[in-house]
Amino acid sequence: RLAAEQGDAKAQFALGNCYFRGEGLARNNVAGARLYRQAAEQGLPIAQSSLGLCCMHGIDVTRNLADAARYFRLAADQDSCVAQY
Repeated sequence: RLAAEQGDAKAQFALGNCYFRGEGLARNNVAGARLYRQAAEQGLPIAQSSLGLCCMHGIDVTRNLADAARYFRLAADQDSCVAQY
C-alpha cells in the first residue's frame, strides 16, 4: 500500500487488484478502478488493459467506449497481448 501511495505503478495495479478481488481488505471496485487509472496514466500496459475493460463494461467507471479504445491502444502499442486480443 505504501508503494502505491508513493506512486509506484506496479504497486498501484496490484493494490487495485486487491480491491477488485477483496483480497486482504474490503472489496471496493471504485478504489480499484481509481488505482488502475493511476497506474495506466503512468504507462503500465496491464493497467491500461484493465482500465480499458472497466471503461468498456462500465465497471465502476462511466461506460465510455472511446476511453476503452484509447487505453487498449496504449497497451497494445506496448505489445500487450491482452489489449491486442
